[in-house]
Amino acid sequence: MGIRSHSYPSDVIARAILQYRAGCTQREISAIMEIPRSTIRGWLSSFNSGRIGSRVGEHPHVWMIESPNGSLSTGICSVCFNERDFANFNPEYSYWTYWSEAENGKEKH
Repeated sequence: MGIRSHSYPSDVIARAILQYRAGCTQREISAIMEIPRSTIRGWLSSFNSGRIGSRVGEHPHVWMIESPNGSLSTGICSVCFNERDFANFNPEYSYWTYWSEAENGKEKH
């Protein structure tokens, strides 16, 4: 996968990448996650150069999604490290829509 260290699970690497994309420095990520800064630097270098996940075949994505901050949150697949934006609010599934339709006899399942 382009990562030198095999002692960390991919979801840990994905969390580090999410923190980096959220604006944390390598030093901050290292301190928060208690992982050597050189390891974090290698992961971020591999991510930025596109080497992470280049040999992963078809698979179901396992999304690690950053905390909501605005209308979209970025998710990173912990298997292939692909990125995708997720909406933080979907009016189709809101509390108000559910009750309005239930009162009118159009309950969703």
